[in-house]
Order: sequence, then structure tokens, then C-alpha cells
Amino acid sequence: MNMKTIRVALLSVLLLTVTASVWASKPVANFSYVHSGLGGIFYVRCIPDDQKGEKGSTVLYRVNKDKDEIVDRYDWYSSKGVILGWSPIAGKVAYRERHRSDFHHI
Repeated sequence: MNMKTIRVALLSVLLLTVTASVWASKPVANFSYVHSGLGGIFYVRCIPDDQKGEKGSTVLYRVNKDKDEIVDRYDWYSSKGVILGWSPIAGKVAYRERHRSDFHHI
């Protein structure tokens, strides 16, 4: 390998590293998603109204054999995701927005 080839290779690696870090720091636009919980018996459909922010809808469903049943509707969207759980006090499904600490890295 000559010195020119080494310089071009190093410059290419540097450019790829800088470009990747710039892309990684850009915010992602809101997107629709489905999240299930509680053993797959319930799920939510989360649909944003805008590219960013919390305007949108979240609909909670119960899975049934023939047709899923709408349990509750909320005029709210979470771009971070949601976690489903059971509220023994209210006797119904509860959900909350995910936080950074909820994500586990392998």
C-alpha cells in the first residue's frame, strides 16, 4: 500500500464516522405503532397527529377470538412508547409513557 491509498482510506473512515454521528443525533419524526402487554391480552394503537409532539390518539384494545374490543380511548400520543400494566385499585388496565431508564440494552 502506498501513502496515498492509506490517506484515502483514513479519510473515508473519518467521513463515515462523522456522517453516522450526525445522522444518529437527528430527531426521528413521530410514527404510528402498536404495543402489547399483559400477556398479549391487551394492546394499544398509538397514532400521532403531527411529526412531533404529543397530539394524537392512543386506543386500548382487548384481544378476543372473533373481533378485538375497544376498552378505552385517549387523546394523547407518546413518541417514547408506552408500558401497559394492571391497576388493582382501579381494577383496569393502566399505561404510562416509557422513560429512558425503561430501555434495557443487551
